[in-house]
Amino acid sequence: MHIAAACGARERFADSVQLLPRTLLKGQRVLIAVIAIVTWLALVGGILSEYILEGAGVHTHSVTLYAAYDLLQPAPTSFGTLRVSRAGLVPVDDGVKVDVTLLVNNTTNAQADAPRLEDMRLITSDGTDVNLQRPAGWNGPAVLPAFSSNTIDLEYKAPINAGLLWLEYNDLYGQWPLRMTLGNTPLEPQP
Repeated sequence: MHIAAACGARERFADSVQLLPRTLLKGQRVLIAVIAIVTWLALVGGILSEYILEGAGVHTHSVTLYAAYDLLQPAPTSFGTLRVSRAGLVPVDDGVKVDVTLLVNNTTNAQADAPRLEDMRLITSDGTDVNLQRPAGWNGPAVLPAFSSNTIDLEYKAPINAGLLWLEYNDLYGQWPLRMTLGNTPLEPQP
């Protein structure tokens, strides 16, 4: 009796499963067609958008992080602070001579490497390097003793109409580059 009851329940369940889809979707061929078309269009759209985003011209760039500081504002570094104490933009024949004096402070109790020429760039607001030649002048220390201050003098040459100029320092042990504003270049060459 136990086996016969189980077989009867199984047959009733099978009958109800076979009847369930037919009774719910009886006469709904248009609805089934619409659902199938929408599903097909979503699949094609997903594949097409993936193809377009991967290689057809949309390039994703990561946001460039930097810390910006005004003239005379100290910027924190891995060894202490760095500050542009003077920035002179002087028009010359074919560009602008940029004279920069940096004040570096080592606030740690250990000797630190001073900012190097390779760690500095003269750039515009959009990050374009505008230095027309290798820096003409560098006057500064190679190392900073513990708890000391020193100055570094730099001389760059920038094009006329470069816009707002920044000195970017890439601290090797810092989290992001430091940008210090220097000023605007003249719009026209001086006679």
